[in-house]
Amino acid sequence: MSRALVWIVGVVAALIVAPCANAQLINLDFSRAGGQPSDLFGAAPGQAGFWNVYVPGAPAHLLSDLAGGPTDNATVVGPMGPIPDVGINDPLIDGDAAALLEDGFNGGGDVFQRISLRGIDEGTYFLFLYGLSPNLPNDSTFFSVEADGDVVLLTDASAGGAWPGGFQAGVTHVIYEVTTTNGLIDIDFGGGIFGDTGYFSGLQLSDVPSPGTGALMALGTIALMRRRRRM
Repeated sequence: MSRALVWIVGVVAALIVAPCANAQLINLDFSRAGGQPSDLFGAAPGQAGFWNVYVPGAPAHLLSDLAGGPTDNATVVGPMGPIPDVGINDPLIDGDAAALLEDGFNGGGDVFQRISLRGIDEGTYFLFLYGLSPNLPNDSTFFSVEADGDVVLLTDASAGGAWPGGFQAGVTHVIYEVTTTNGLIDIDFGGGIFGDTGYFSGLQLSDVPSPGTGALMALGTIALMRRRRRM
């Protein structure tokens, strides 16, 4: 393989590592009881940027993007009736993780509550939903998601347990892959099993990597290795 071709393959593989850019990537924390995460905090997907804050019972709230600027028309709206807005101290959690996880909405147990996103740009996203109940390791939260009115399937849609020292799917959060054309995402949450309250502390809309990224990365790596062997 010529050096020119090796260089081209390497550059293409490096560039393709960047995820497919959707216009509306969003960080959203529920409740102000535990504070607001800093812009340097990326949580589970490592998506640093501005954190919106939404409190229960508030009217539709216009969301900001990761730079802190307003989106075109993306909004969040929750139940207008009474829903507990709580802060729970967990001595094992601190810093920005505590600001995200230690405040949020208590679920209705077996009666599910709904949080809705509206005006989201068309595209495919990873939807991170945070459902660890601070200081309640035996409690769990079950999530159900619809995109444009269609149910999004997920094998294990529950989060809960003791804080593991970092973000872990199935404990601190669940991850849905959602595709929307009409900009509508509905999230229902409640107790994971009978008797559990359920707890929803925040969410993130994150990029989905481009198809073929892994193959191109491997191709670039092989080409660069061959180049080094010949040098």
